[in-house]
Amino acid sequence: MDAFALPVKGTETRVNAQEDAYEYMVEYSQTNKHAGRLENVVGWYHSHSGYGCWLSGIDYYALDITYFKSSLDNHLLDILWNKYWVNTLSSSPLLGNGDFIAGQMSDLAEKLEQAENQLAHSRFGPLVTTHRKKEDDSQLAKITRDSAKITVEQVYGLISQVIKDILFNTISQSHNCCSEHSDSEPMVET
Repeated sequence: MDAFALPVKGTETRVNAQEDAYEYMVEYSQTNKHAGRLENVVGWYHSHSGYGCWLSGIDYYALDITYFKSSLDNHLLDILWNKYWVNTLSSSPLLGNGDFIAGQMSDLAEKLEQAENQLAHSRFGPLVTTHRKKEDDSQLAKITRDSAKITVEQVYGLISQVIKDILFNTISQSHNCCSEHSDSEPMVET
């Protein structure tokens, strides 16, 4: 069970469950068990004005996380694969993300121009302090990281296209080889 309301009044800074609320929680939990809902109550949620909802820290403890996959999961994954494999093979991140990539490149060009202008001003002005030099270096390092990220994404997209081309558009050499030897003579002598 996710959450249920408690008969608790709170202020802007405190929410305290008193005896009435504890009795209500026990009764609610037992009623759910009688109704066939065997989930345990993990904690209680409370909210403060303007801050949203929180799981109470005094009742919280870490739970072990486990993952499993049932036969229904396998069936659903097979259905999804059969439905979307054509889209996966026919789509191209290079073509599909063209506007996004153009925006990234434009942003990168703008950052490079800003860095170039800052470097030009610092060369013609008084001596550059080490603090200013570190800022310029850090800005160039960020630009380098961004450009490397864009490059890697483009290379992955290109690799994907090359693999698809090799798999589906090139004629296999083994078919040509075998067609030459397709006369009546067997390839293996017995």
